Amino acid sequence: MNNLIITEESSAINQFDFPEEKIIELNLDKEVLKKENGLDIFLSEFIVDHLSNEVYDTVLVPLSFGNILSDYLGLRLAFHIRTTNT
Repeated sequence: MNNLIITEESSAINQFDFPEEKIIELNLDKEVLKKENGLDIFLSEFIVDHLSNEVYDTVLVPLSFGNILSDYLGLRLAFHIRTTNT
């Protein structure tokens, strides 16, 4: 199986007992959030750059990235993964 874990910090994954998986860090720059549609553009580019070249059986995405859990940025990333043509 080809599995992927997307996280804000790969060190956070070490506290769990995951089998060997591919781990990609999502480095969200605060400047991206200040631009109009900046987050959506960033997420689309992230998917094209990191997810379009390989097929994964499972992609594990946290519900939220960053300090504000109510932003649901992980859910937004999942939406982009599902709706992007790659």
